Amino acid sequence: MNIDPAQIELICGGLSRQTSTITPQSPFEIPSHQRLTFVVRQHSLAPGPHRLEITADLLGFGEIAVQIRDKLV
Repeated sequence: MNIDPAQIELICGGLSRQTSTITPQSPFEIPSHQRLTFVVRQHSLAPGPHRLEITADLLGFGEIAVQIRDKLV
């Protein structure tokens, strides 16, 4: 399932941005070794195993994809 970027908020170092507002002209900088929190509105995870895939375009690196597998108890 793809989630609309307008429903995703990134939080890092006390700053937050809706992903739909992040562009090459208005980037969201994430300092090294900082915790990054994803808040997804209107979607919740039920208990059990899940696989999440996060795809992002990083300035200077290009597109990256990260897969996370975990079990919500």
